[in-house]
Amino acid sequence: MPRLFQQATLFVSMTIVVYSGIASVNAGPPLVTDDTGIVPLGEWQFIGSLQGEFRPATDSAALPSFEVTYGVFQDMNLTAVVARQYVKDKGEPSATGLGEGQINFKWLFYDSDRDSSEGVTMVISPIYSFPLNSSSRILGLVEDVRVFSMPVIGSLVRGRWEFVGSFSYDYASGSSSVDGFGYGLFALYNTTDSLQLMAEIYGSELSGDAFVEAGLNYAEGFTNWRLGALWEMGKGYSLLAAFGGPIYSDLPADEELDYDFFLGLQYDTE
Repeated sequence: MPRLFQQATLFVSMTIVVYSGIASVNAGPPLVTDDTGIVPLGEWQFIGSLQGEFRPATDSAALPSFEVTYGVFQDMNLTAVVARQYVKDKGEPSATGLGEGQINFKWLFYDSDRDSSEGVTMVISPIYSFPLNSSSRILGLVEDVRVFSMPVIGSLVRGRWEFVGSFSYDYASGSSSVDGFGYGLFALYNTTDSLQLMAEIYGSELSGDAFVEAGLNYAEGFTNWRLGALWEMGKGYSLLAAFGGPIYSDLPADEELDYDFFLGLQYDTE
């Protein structure tokens, strides 16, 4: 791949890795911004999903992605994510193989009223992301980049509504160095006891030596939107779906997002 494309893919991939919806009880998937939900102590959550994004220069997808979350302590859970990556550059053959791995620890450190379904909650959620194997890096499916992100997430619940905001510092190391700040906001509405509707805005501002090496501006960023739904089908199973697109971007034109999607199945033990 041309160097400019490789560098732009690095920036976009880093942010998607950081904000790709770590598993949580109420939101997270199918949104990009995580919420403050914690899987209870000793219980499990499993999510299998298909998710992809389409850009003028390339299309990519996780086909599939698997997430496993376990409640390791009271108010703390641990998540592991493994994905099989698909990439199709315009005019080039497609490639597929193992993509990114991800480990996430989430701690609920503030709950204004544990005995009420309403109130303010806050979590910290450090995330480490890494390429799963060297052959995928050779094929251009993933960059040789390790990403550490430290989001702080807060939520406010009022009746059927939940409002969530997230802000994080992100650092990527490997073949290139990138720093960034990420953000996300979403509103969730419980239309019934089994159906949730969601609207989200999320984005990132990135900078680092890699921009200079690629001949880009010193800082690049974007803001996207996503609409989602979660339908609890019973017996611990939920169907997740979302669709999104761009609001603003100063990435190279060929790398700007056209649209993306998420479709998944979630299972929670009880």
